[in-house]
Amino acid sequence: GFLAYTESQALELREDYPFLKVWVAANSCVHARDCVPVEAHPDEVDCFLYVGRLVDSKKVRLLLKGFIIARNNKDFPRSIRLVFVGDGKERPQLERITASSGLSECVEFAGHVSCLSKLREYYKRAICSVSPGYVGLSATQSFSFGVPMLVACDEFHSPEIEACKEGFNAEFFESDNPQSLAEHLQRMTKEKETLLSKRNDVSAWTASHYSFDVMRSAIVNAVENA
Repeated sequence: GFLAYTESQALELREDYPFLKVWVAANSCVHARDCVPVEAHPDEVDCFLYVGRLVDSKKVRLLLKGFIIARNNKDFPRSIRLVFVGDGKERPQLERITASSGLSECVEFAGHVSCLSKLREYYKRAICSVSPGYVGLSATQSFSFGVPMLVACDEFHSPEIEACKEGFNAEFFESDNPQSLAEHLQRMTKEKETLLSKRNDVSAWTASHYSFDVMRSAIVNAVENA
């Protein structure tokens, strides 16, 4: 039999080898028990969140540029912030751009955070998380908290892109286009309460599809039944 990494791989294998068994062990970074939606009053939800390395390949400068464009729109709420959780070589440049744009008060650099309870607090206040470059495990981490993700369309994504379901837990903007990113930030700000209402469903779906528990079960079933 085959132990596939994604549902699309499994589909192809079932078509090519219908006489063999196929299991899916999708990559995960959370236990099912930790897939708990972060509950918050709409007034508490006031930021866009990036979690990951601050490196050029993740296109973090693009996110900052998009936020600056959104911020310059007169209809964009002044209370909305941008939060970077993580560290890397791009941080000094991001901080310089932030300062020169006069946005130091609404752009936060939290540094590396590994404590789950502290991460929950950041996700709790997030309208959505953002992946300005390629998607990785941060997508399923975000979904485990019930928080949707804004994703660049055309990138060399990791397999976790399969977890990003447009209209359910993800929205997509045009890659390398800060204006497109800004427009989506504005739209998702307006749809904040709708996004909040989906947190329970997004978190529960993640537990049943992208948790350690599901991945372990697939491996155990493969070993016992192949």
